[in-house]
Amino acid sequence: MKKLIRITLISLGTLVLILGILALAMFLTTRFYTDGSDLPSEQNGLALDNWMSAIRDDAKMCEIAMPGAHDAGCIDMMWAYQTQNKTIAEQLTMGVRYFDLRTANDEGTLKIYHESFIGVELAPILDAISSFLEQNPTEALLLDFQHFYDEDAIDATKNALQQTLGGKVVRNDKGVDDVTFVNSLTLAETRGKCVVFWGSVQGSADSDWLFLRDNDDGTRTGASLHSYYKREYNTQPSKTYIAECLPLYIEQFRQSNGGIFVLQGQLTDKLYVFGPAIHEVLHARNMNSYLGGLDDETVKTVNVVMRDYVTPQKSMITIILNLKKENVKTEYAAVLNAWSEK
Repeated sequence: MKKLIRITLISLGTLVLILGILALAMFLTTRFYTDGSDLPSEQNGLALDNWMSAIRDDAKMCEIAMPGAHDAGCIDMMWAYQTQNKTIAEQLTMGVRYFDLRTANDEGTLKIYHESFIGVELAPILDAISSFLEQNPTEALLLDFQHFYDEDAIDATKNALQQTLGGKVVRNDKGVDDVTFVNSLTLAETRGKCVVFWGSVQGSADSDWLFLRDNDDGTRTGASLHSYYKREYNTQPSKTYIAECLPLYIEQFRQSNGGIFVLQGQLTDKLYVFGPAIHEVLHARNMNSYLGGLDDETVKTVNVVMRDYVTPQKSMITIILNLKKENVKTEYAAVLNAWSEK
């Protein structure tokens, strides 16, 4: 009888703990990251929605520090899969310029997916991107379609991009290979447009506007965007990941042929129990401190910094790295220095 009572109490305690974790995750994903009060006020005509106007025209895209959103369209999902709680339109106004997008063809409708979970539709996302570029011609975007749920999604995504963004994509019209082209691409050549990176050889080989991206291991020949990911790294505790694993990603890129480098600033939930929101609460401050304390040599390598639950503050921490990289126009240096004090 006592044994039965003990088992029952343990089971009830475990259930309460699990429910508590779920409740905390739901609270964090719906409340904790919704505050936009840290948006900086416009100074000298500069705000987060047009921050690239502060960057020199001759700055190369592969040398600009840019905020990025991991699984950018994964909003309104169950807690274990949700990585953002702002729409793409809101992320754009927060300064995000790189978007990790993964598409699935769900009975004829293109949607965003994460693992096995199908989420929001792609069409409104592309509309928001098109509208933003029209309203903010100083800005340039990187769209990284790194994974497709199935082969049906590949051609469907390509067609959707042509229909919505056809006139707003960067094309390799210089008669050089894509890696050479991306390495030389300047902000002036990209303003008002987006560079589309493609996670499949299918569809990219015969296109002058779909640029092949690397695989997670970094072994794909001809790739012009690198976003290395090893699950055993990203499931490490926050401080271990930052101190031991991020330097390995950075060194791996330094051994590559160049292109766009995406530094993975997010953690992975090893057991799919806590979810990205809880991990980010514990990790965000450590990651912010890491970026703020980068030495000059490492800053030179940093390009896109990809984060979960993007916020204005996270964007500013990445954007102000352009001061050290000497990418900022003289007239805007004081503004970015003021941002660095927030």
